[in-house]
Amino acid sequence: MMEADSVLDLDHVAGILVFLLNHEDSFATEIRQVMGNYERLSRILKRLEQSGLVSITIEKKPRVSHKVRLTEKGRKIAKKYEEIEAMLKA
Repeated sequence: MMEADSVLDLDHVAGILVFLLNHEDSFATEIRQVMGNYERLSRILKRLEQSGLVSITIEKKPRVSHKVRLTEKGRKIAKKYEEIEAMLKA
């Protein structure tokens, strides 16, 4: 499989960003609503973090979990995706 040039070219990125816009501080397991494959989701979240669109923190109690939140840059892009979706529905 070829790697996308831009993180925005990856499947499900728009859905993930908009989900995070509407569900701040989500656990990675909650984002599975957008896409079911947790391994693929994990790779995409790492790419989003490397691109400065999300921040990921690890919580160790009560069990290890990854909390994901949009950065300011990610929030701006997610809002644009939301605007585009609204235009398509109009």
